[in-house]
Amino acid sequence: MAANNVTNLVQRGGNANGFEGDNNGLIYQCMPEHNAIYVYNPETLHTELFVRDPRIIWPDGASIGEDGYLYMNINQLPHQPNWNNGVDGRTFPGAVLRVKLPNGARKITTLA
Repeated sequence: MAANNVTNLVQRGGNANGFEGDNNGLIYQCMPEHNAIYVYNPETLHTELFVRDPRIIWPDGASIGEDGYLYMNINQLPHQPNWNNGVDGRTFPGAVLRVKLPNGARKITTLA
């Protein structure tokens, strides 16, 4: 059964809203409440800040390109009218941001 294969590897650091892994084994976590991306290292069992920027407004998903960048979409959820007494504070069109990955990391293209 799949439930028997689930393992808790690290304590929660917040509400992650999407995950993506690179070919070096690192796992990137979209952290919308922190305007940030965190990274989990399975060798050290630590999660730490990878990038934080005020432009990372509620990152909702991420993907790694073969060019060595992590791409994230910006949801702007906390700027929507239902979160701001009917005022729409979103900037249109939406945005996709990118950040260069460390150590020559790239998209996973093969399964071990």
